[in-house]
Amino acid sequence: MDVLTGLENLTHLDLPGSSSLGLGFDGGPGCGNVYFGRQGRIYLREVTKEGAEATEKGGDIVVANLPHLTSFTIGGTCANITRNEEGMINASWPWTGRMDEWLMEAVPENPDFDGPEYDSM
Repeated sequence: MDVLTGLENLTHLDLPGSSSLGLGFDGGPGCGNVYFGRQGRIYLREVTKEGAEATEKGGDIVVANLPHLTSFTIGGTCANITRNEEGMINASWPWTGRMDEWLMEAVPENPDFDGPEYDSM
C-alpha cells in the first residue's frame, strides 16, 4: 500500500478478491460438497458473508490510504464511493445496509437441489 499512496494520479485500482489480501479470510472450503443441501446453503451464506466483511475491511484500508481514488474494485466488486461536504470519502457495497437480503439474493433457497439430509437417515 505504501507504494500506491505515492501515486497521486492514480484514479482507479483493481484488487484481487478479499481471500488474497491477507485480511483473515481464506475463501472458505474449495470443495463444493460442503455446500450441498439446505445446511450447505446456510454454510455458503456464512462464508459469503465473511467474504463480504473482508471486502469491506479491504475497502476501508483503500479509502484510508488512497482518498484520491475515484473508483476501485475488490475481487471484481466495485465500491460505490461518496464524499461528504468535508471531503471525507466513504465506500459502500451492494450489501451495505442490507446484508441478510443480499445474502438471500446471492445464495437463494432452492428446494429442487436440497437433496437428502444424510444426518437424518
